This record gives sequence, C-alpha cells and structure tokens, in this order.
Amino acid sequence: MEKILRLGFLASGRGSNLQAILQACRDGRLRAVPAVVISNNADSGALALAGREGLPACHLSGKTHPDPDVLDKAITAALQQHDVDLVVLAGYMKRIGPVTLRAYRHRIINIHPALLPHHGGKGMYGLAVHEARIAASAHP
Repeated sequence: MEKILRLGFLASGRGSNLQAILQACRDGRLRAVPAVVISNNADSGALALAGREGLPACHLSGKTHPDPDVLDKAITAALQQHDVDLVVLAGYMKRIGPVTLRAYRHRIINIHPALLPHHGGKGMYGLAVHEARIAASAHP
C-alpha cells in the first residue's frame, strides 16, 4: 500500500494557502495528512486555522528563540516530532535554516507564486506578489 505523506506547514500570514491544501486533503484531491503547522507569527491566521481544525500548531520565531541556530533546531525538532515527510512553505516569510534544510533535503516545497528574490521582500505577500509577477512578465 502506498504511504500517505505527512505534511508539515511553515506559514507566516492569513493561512489561505494552508486552508486550500487542507481542503484538498479532505476532498481526496491530495493524498496527504496535515501533521503540524508552525508559524513565525504568533497572531497568524494560519495558527488560528490550525486551532479550528484541531491540528498541532506552534509559534516558533526570533521572539521565542532569539538565537537563529536554536530556532532552526527547534523548527526541525517540531517537524520531526510530528513525523513530517514533506515540508510545505505556505506563505512562510523567513529563510529556512541549514539544520532544517539538511534534515528535509529534497523534501521542502515552496508554494510562493513568484521567483524569489525578485518578487519577495517587504510588501510582497498576498495579491501584491501576483500583481508584481504579472507586471514583470515573469515565467514560472
């Protein structure tokens, strides 16, 4: 029998990408199980959504772990604690640390709709990213 992937989400904002993926899992369009949501923003919609859905969730950021190396290890530990197979960057607005990158090599997918860093940075989230990409005639 085919293994069903366990998804770990890193998100920073409203959680609209997360919501769409959760719905796809529920509908059977995506053969995967949401395992954990991690956000660098304690007030993110993604954490609120995880709470409403009964998903394990936590806030891990420079506020909870001022040392970037310790934060990187905490993120990796949270993903591993929930047996995550694939990490989904669902609007995550921070860099991924080397420990997490090593632990999940070839198992991280970024669903950011634009080429980074060309259409990233301050103000580049939500509809602004899509508009900038279209204006620049960027190719996927």
